[in-house]
Amino acid sequence: MLVVSPLLAEETAQLIPQFAQHSFPREWYKKQLQLWRGVVKRDPKNAVAWYQAFKAQRYSFFGDTTLTHNVKAAALKSLLDEMGNAVPESAEYNLAMWRNGGNDRKLYHHLEKAFQLQPNHPEIPEEMVAFHELSLDKNKRDFFIKKMYDDKRYIAPALLEYGYNVLMSLEKNAIVFVAGDNDTYPLWMLQVVKGIRPDVVVLNTSLFTEKTYRKHILDKYHLVSDEVLIDVDDKTRAEVAVALSTYIEKLTKSYTERPISFALTVDDEIIAPIKESLYLTGLVQKHSSKRFDNIAVLKNNWEKFRLDYLSLEFYADENNTNATWLPLFNLNYVAPIAVLYEHYVQSGDKNQAEDLKTLAMDLAQKGKQQEEVKEYFAGIDKNNTTLLSSEEQPQYNELSFVLKPNPAENSVVLGLPSGLQSRVVITDMRGGIVKEIQSVSGEFTVQTSDLANGNYTVQFFTEFGAFSKTLVIAR
Repeated sequence: MLVVSPLLAEETAQLIPQFAQHSFPREWYKKQLQLWRGVVKRDPKNAVAWYQAFKAQRYSFFGDTTLTHNVKAAALKSLLDEMGNAVPESAEYNLAMWRNGGNDRKLYHHLEKAFQLQPNHPEIPEEMVAFHELSLDKNKRDFFIKKMYDDKRYIAPALLEYGYNVLMSLEKNAIVFVAGDNDTYPLWMLQVVKGIRPDVVVLNTSLFTEKTYRKHILDKYHLVSDEVLIDVDDKTRAEVAVALSTYIEKLTKSYTERPISFALTVDDEIIAPIKESLYLTGLVQKHSSKRFDNIAVLKNNWEKFRLDYLSLEFYADENNTNATWLPLFNLNYVAPIAVLYEHYVQSGDKNQAEDLKTLAMDLAQKGKQQEEVKEYFAGIDKNNTTLLSSEEQPQYNELSFVLKPNPAENSVVLGLPSGLQSRVVITDMRGGIVKEIQSVSGEFTVQTSDLANGNYTVQFFTEFGAFSKTLVIAR
């Protein structure tokens, strides 16, 4: 649980956590602004108090549509002018100037000075990481990523677990678009500090709109799209989202060099035009221009997930727990759980299905979405009522289907129970479809001489559900 601490004699003036770690209602920030204003009135040279007032003012504007951008900017400028007169040589003033500038490279001298004055300030490394990522300085970016990882005040260990599962949801050499602090920094930390999935390219949608940085990414990974779409200098936030959405739509239609996926944290409006071409493979959606049977891939990825942290507390009290956002982040597991739940219901594996549903409802309770998730699963159950309730229906499982010999060399015999028809799909371990046979019954032979040695998944799609078997090709 994140603890906010009193400072000096002002009992109710509380240190303001980073918004990405813990957030409060807008009125709370307004109250804290008044309280910290009281502190600096009594002690004008208190740089910490000035910085807390800046954060309170800034966060009070987040999501406030009653004020224009100009009004918000003027209020922040006025506060920073006062702060600059009072504590111009403080790390807090320089950090506030940089943060208010929104990654404006012309203001980097403020961030650099803040670091020189307070190299162990907990909020400086993340700003340095973003700056050096945009500046294409990988060595400096990685240096500050390691500082972030080492500081228990910054990253919630559970977010690293979540990030690990995102990386396990991706194909080799994938490009994954992410959206914010909590789904970007943990992935970079795992790659840099732990060496996990360095093959994955992590692209933050906000950073991607920066022109010089974007051009570098386009050139490095041979991405092709209409770059003019997201020249954001004169665009509002809403216009940027629309432009980015159109840009990504064009990109996914023309780019085939690397698999492209989108974290479940990316705004729906950004991926809306390509929604029909996205397939859930875990905590990401993979783009595929061809029809893609993703169940086998999802099952395989799910088995690699680290999930104990969802129900068990392993970490010491001094670790950041991100009490506000983590329960909401974990609601993203409900989507893959629901897909797997329906698969196991249709396959007749009720125990597996119920275990998944229990996990989903536990996450829903922690995220305060019980009724919505309960209704969601009720809809799935309703669609599968016949399968769940009819005792007269045939009961099938994977053992009901023939696959021989296994391992196989140049051909394999597949077979279905008597009277049953099926569409058969064979996928490789990356989920790519290598063979597809429509409407078959009985036993039949499939040539496998064109398949490389390795493991494959054979899926039988029947009126009673989907059934999977593993095929091994070995010569």
